[in-house]
Amino acid sequence: MKIGIQISEVSTHNFLYHYKNEGLPQVRNSGPFWEPGAFSGYLILALFFILRDLRSKKTLFTSCILVATILTTRSTTGYIALAVIMLIYLIQEDYFKFSKTNFLRTFFFIFLFYLATYYTFTEVQFLQDKILLQNELVFYEIRNFQSTRLGNFYYDLEFIRQSPFFGISANIDIRSIFDANAADITSGQGNALSGFAVRFGIIGLLTLITIFCYYSYKKNKSILLSFNYLILICILLFAQKHLNYPIFYTLFFINNDNDNNEKTRT
Repeated sequence: MKIGIQISEVSTHNFLYHYKNEGLPQVRNSGPFWEPGAFSGYLILALFFILRDLRSKKTLFTSCILVATILTTRSTTGYIALAVIMLIYLIQEDYFKFSKTNFLRTFFFIFLFYLATYYTFTEVQFLQDKILLQNELVFYEIRNFQSTRLGNFYYDLEFIRQSPFFGISANIDIRSIFDANAADITSGQGNALSGFAVRFGIIGLLTLITIFCYYSYKKNKSILLSFNYLILICILLFAQKHLNYPIFYTLFFINNDNDNNEKTRT
C-alpha cells in the first residue's frame, strides 16, 4: 500500500519515501533524484565520506539510516557498492590485515565476506535477473541495448577510438558527427566513466583518477584502502551520469585536514 501524493502513474511521494515502480514488479525508492540508482549513488557517497573522513562512533546511527535507505532503492549498483563499503570498513578496522598473530582471523573474515556476497547475488532474484538480462541484451545487440550500463560502455568505446587520448569534445552533441542517432541513444544513457573518456579522453580520465588517489592516500596512507576507494567510485560512475553534476567533480579535490588542524591546536 502506497501512502502519499500520486505524482504520476509510476510515482507516489510522501515525506519519507518516493515510490517508483517503473513498470517493474518491485517498488523502488528514488528519493529526490531522477531514479533509484542515482539516489543510491549519493547515499553511498555519504557513507564513503563517513568512512574516509570521519570514522567516529557518533556516525553509527547515521550510517545505519543510510544503509537502510539504500536497501529501499533496490538498486543493483547500490547493493554492489554497499558490499565494497563493507569491505572498506573491514580493511579499516584491520580485519583484513595479515600477520602471524591474526592470520586465521583474517582468512575467516575474507571467507565470510565472499560467502555473504555470493549468497546475496544468487538468492536476491532481481539482482541476478537484471545483470543477466543486460548481458543478454548486449550480447545479442537487441534494440536499445546501448541504454544498458554495459551496452553504454561498448557504445562509448566507438567514440573513444576516434580520439582516445584527448577526447572528441566537452560538448556531447559532437557525437552526432559520427553517429546521426547519437542524440537519441545518449539521452537514456548513464555511464559517466566511459562518457567522460569520450569527452576528455583517457588522459582527462586518468587525471581525475590520479588526483582522487593522491588525496585518498594522503588521508589514510594505505594503498589497499585507496585502491578500494577507487573501485567504489568507478562502480558508481559506471552506473550513472554523476559527472554531469558538480558534486562528483568536487569529490576528486576534497582533502580533509581535520587531523592536521587538531595537531596544530594542541
